[in-house]
Amino acid sequence: MYSDSGAGQASPDRIIALVDCNNFFVSCERLFRPDLRNRPVVVLSNNDGCVISRSDEAKALGIRMGAPFFQIGDLVRRFRVAAFSSNFPLYLDISRRVTGTLEEFCPRLENYSVDESFLDLTGLNRLYDIPEYCLKIRETVTRNTGIPVCVGAAATKTLAKAANHAAKKHFLPGGSVVIQDDFQRRRILKWTPLGDVWGIGSRLEPKIRQLLHAGNALEFAEGDEYRLRHNFNKTVYGTWQELNGTPVFDLDDQPAPRKQIMRSRTFGNRITDFEKLREALAGFAASVMQKLREEHQYAGTMGVFISSSPFDERPYSNSASLNLGHPVNDTVTVLNGMDRLLRHIFRPGVRYSRGGIILWDLALTPSYQTDLFDPGMQPGPDDARRKKLMETIDRINSRKHNTIYFAAQGPAAPKISRQTRLSPAYTTSWKDVPKVR
Repeated sequence: MYSDSGAGQASPDRIIALVDCNNFFVSCERLFRPDLRNRPVVVLSNNDGCVISRSDEAKALGIRMGAPFFQIGDLVRRFRVAAFSSNFPLYLDISRRVTGTLEEFCPRLENYSVDESFLDLTGLNRLYDIPEYCLKIRETVTRNTGIPVCVGAAATKTLAKAANHAAKKHFLPGGSVVIQDDFQRRRILKWTPLGDVWGIGSRLEPKIRQLLHAGNALEFAEGDEYRLRHNFNKTVYGTWQELNGTPVFDLDDQPAPRKQIMRSRTFGNRITDFEKLREALAGFAASVMQKLREEHQYAGTMGVFISSSPFDERPYSNSASLNLGHPVNDTVTVLNGMDRLLRHIFRPGVRYSRGGIILWDLALTPSYQTDLFDPGMQPGPDDARRKKLMETIDRINSRKHNTIYFAAQGPAAPKISRQTRLSPAYTTSWKDVPKVR
């Protein structure tokens, strides 16, 4: 798209676009509540603890990201701020709809997060005017899904991030910014604070400021290459190269398998009873195993951890792990292991506020070296039956969560989180489908 004097030449056809949903969780809540438009809205974390998404109106009131909800009570009452518990099933469903629309515009797409996607528009500049094409992407997503988005495009992923930042901060009008030449690149990088550069963040920012005397993205991109390479890792150097137009980070349209999976939650109410704690952890185990099977993986090792609040007079936390002997992905095996580990680390009298299940030593196949002298290590007909059982449970629960649950989860698979401000399941439950009157 352009050449630069500092890092070689980018491919004239390589174009990467970043589509980022604006205030995504808030936008999902507003989608079915037109009365919330132009009204301050916030979405809260698990147990309605902290602010994790804010509308522009809420930002204007000074409500910061991560603010504990109890600390902003006066603002909420005074300015009629609408507050919602996080409704992740709704957000994931809307995210899939956004992705489905974006797939119509490009041959390759990377879902970077629930509200961000990189699109490979390479070669499309021979058929379309790219700035107009990006505006069309923005308008189509908003029209088809109701979710407002901003689009940034450039020759590299890091520059596309910077272009998207300029669009989101309204440095340029229209909600879409395309970097097509070196003048545009330098202008946008000058507007981009160093801490907002993708891959830098608050931890590296002070060191870069000190060594390179850089206060924004342009000064970082023009910093001394020798000093950069000898004081920072390859990722930071790759970011520097990308800001100068040299592609380093490719689209990850087929993400690498995870190395570990975890389910953890802060409990809505403190738990002191062993049975209640076991039921809570059993719910985490069922959830993490369903996720493991969705990714077609098997776990070789599992762990359990529990803790009280760090602010308790005598805080307590402990964890334990178990080698499962061979790769597994059935919930029953993990539930049995969870019970053994929990009995080992549970301490009576502690008011537990958090717990979790973690799986690691993950593999894409269940193959392992069997022990000729251990009958329990030999595959048998029970393994095939267990596999079919898990597939059936997952298929039913995918239609409606907790339709089938394990006895270890308790008599009614109780909800662990406190969500007093939860919105309806507008898109995943017939009884909550909006009605037009």
